[in-house]
Amino acid sequence: MDKTNLSVEQAGELIEQYVTRLENETLPIKESMELYTKICELIEFSMTELNGYQGKITEVNERLAQLGAENWQDAAELEGANFYEE
Repeated sequence: MDKTNLSVEQAGELIEQYVTRLENETLPIKESMELYTKICELIEFSMTELNGYQGKITEVNERLAQLGAENWQDAAELEGANFYEE
């Protein structure tokens, strides 16, 4: 199965279609196994893609946390300053 231009959403739709066919149709065992194999391949593809996104999300969250820590440190340093002195 060519998954080069497939999105996770499209893979999910295909999985749903294949599962529906398995549930609602009387298929020869060979065709059932082919559909089952395709479903497993699509699940593997989706999990791999989503794990990649999880890594990116973790990376972004770490950068944001670092930025937040730096901003809190700046705020703490400014806390002692009195901007309303006359």
